Amino acid sequence: MPDLLFWLYFITAFTIFIAILMAGAAVHAWWDWKKDQMTAEDRMTGALRKILIVAALTILVVAVCAYKAFAHDHDHPELDQWYAGLMQPDNPTASCCGKSDAYWCDDYYAKGGKAYCRITDDRVVAGRPPVPVGTEIEIPDRKLKFDRGNPSGHAVVFLSSGGSVFCFVQAGGV
Repeated sequence: MPDLLFWLYFITAFTIFIAILMAGAAVHAWWDWKKDQMTAEDRMTGALRKILIVAALTILVVAVCAYKAFAHDHDHPELDQWYAGLMQPDNPTASCCGKSDAYWCDDYYAKGGKAYCRITDDRVVAGRPPVPVGTEIEIPDRKLKFDRGNPSGHAVVFLSSGGSVFCFVQAGGV
């Protein structure tokens, strides 16, 4: 469902952008017709006004597209508060981050006195760097989170864009 919403927003934004370009072409044609009656200062003011309008509308189109590009689990909005309330166990004033940093990591185990998990998340989430299924992640002891339960039904590891672990929450518990 998130992909459908993203494409709906993208198509809407693209349609608005094309309409703006067409309106700009019409204004430009009118401007060319009127320019014989205008001073150089009027033409410069008009050109700057057109540039500002196109820039503002382009920013608007990009913002509309980017709004839905940020990762969000639309299939489970009831988990929003849980994600938002998770804090790093070794730094309780810092968030574990959010859904765009969360990867299912249901295959977790201990080896050589260290905790590990293997990524089991094959979801494609807009704005989230892909981590291949089967990638082994070492979980530092200080990043193991036990105090909030986990209603997601999956063990979840929160990773930075560079692959560092923010938090790891085992499956189970509510």
